Amino acid sequence: MSTVKSTELVARSQEMQRAAVEKLKEITGVVPHLEIVREFDPVDQDRYKPTASYSTQIRNHAASVGATTREHVVLPGSAFTATERIRRIQHDKNVTGIMPLYPFGNKDAVKAQLAIRPEQDVDDLLGIKNRAPTARAMVAMGNICLHADDPKYLVKHNLDQLSRLALPDNMSAANIRLGGRGDLTGGPLVNILGSQGIDIADSQIATQHNPSPLKELPDSALVFTATPVAEQIKNHNIPSGSIIIDAGFGVVDGVTYGNTEHTATERDDVLWTPPREGVGPASTTYLMQHLIEAAADKTGIPYEDLGILGPLALRETVDANL
Repeated sequence: MSTVKSTELVARSQEMQRAAVEKLKEITGVVPHLEIVREFDPVDQDRYKPTASYSTQIRNHAASVGATTREHVVLPGSAFTATERIRRIQHDKNVTGIMPLYPFGNKDAVKAQLAIRPEQDVDDLLGIKNRAPTARAMVAMGNICLHADDPKYLVKHNLDQLSRLALPDNMSAANIRLGGRGDLTGGPLVNILGSQGIDIADSQIATQHNPSPLKELPDSALVFTATPVAEQIKNHNIPSGSIIIDAGFGVVDGVTYGNTEHTATERDDVLWTPPREGVGPASTTYLMQHLIEAAADKTGIPYEDLGILGPLALRETVDANL
């Protein structure tokens, strides 16, 4: 399976984001700041491992572009809950964005989300802007895979353009299958695609009670999957010419797997994005974009004045022949 990573997208975006943060600081003295409120249970480390890794990834990305972060780790059952923390820190004038991190299926996450102010909701947990970072990243990686034959495709577009699915003439919405319709990724992805005129029927979405859409894939399938089930998509069910955008994960005996069976990586007739180096880092890139945008909005600086809306061509490289 040919692996498609988000390495170049992240590197090019980080350069533009770093310049934007420097310009924002120069003009206003403001530095984008993100508060991460993460739950962790030492008794059930496998369940919480992915969110811990994602928090580290976010903090590293922020540091690389000059933004600042602070992490709050909350133990289950703590008297000072995540929701209470969010309600307290949201009044800090230096806080640009707030992001609660919970494992799949945690009901407390809903309470935490509702405590976030819309202007601080850089992860679009409230669904107001229809711009969930992971869903946008999945679309972007889908575009990169769909147009893999064009070596200049990435650098000719900006992050907003990449998050609009550009299906080639020989594909339609009928080729698409979704794994999961959760509130954090699957549901927002359906909404984003719908807003772009790409409607996904319920029969194309695999759920816990109806896994068949991921077992009966059409020819040249375009699969977006984000479930908490390790290796849910079996190798023998993937048709040649398919694209798997894998944002899911499951932890088995301390090892994190994606939704795609690992034996499928031996094939060269399918494109696949690995969770750790594919959608994950790209999602962090969109999250940071939203954080910088929120900081600009807060100061009244037009976002486009930060020079962050152009194509992802690096200034230090020779991209003149676009």
